[in-house]
Amino acid sequence: MLRKSQYSAEYYENKRVKETPVQEYIDKLNQEHQKRIFSYVNKLVEESGRLKFPYTEHIKDKIWQLRPGPYRLFYFIFAGERIILLHIFRKKSEKTPPREIGRALNNYADFINSN
Repeated sequence: MLRKSQYSAEYYENKRVKETPVQEYIDKLNQEHQKRIFSYVNKLVEESGRLKFPYTEHIKDKIWQLRPGPYRLFYFIFAGERIILLHIFRKKSEKTPPREIGRALNNYADFINSN
């Protein structure tokens, strides 16, 4: 469950196909992994979107990644107080794969163009 404060966390929605890929991904995880991801997201919300390494890492432009265990959750802050959760994946290598960054950037562009 996502907690709300002055800041809020929201799932990116692909409006063309009516999907929320981050939510769908998290829903398929076991409860322990979901709990860890939500605890990081809630901490991000409580800290007004401002967490430092090792919780977060800047990726490119306005895109950041939240680092709950083996997962990487890309997000950005929209209109000052809305944290938009763009893309999530399980990291299996040292470097973040360019393909995963590309997905986050595509979701970012889609969000911006539809809002």
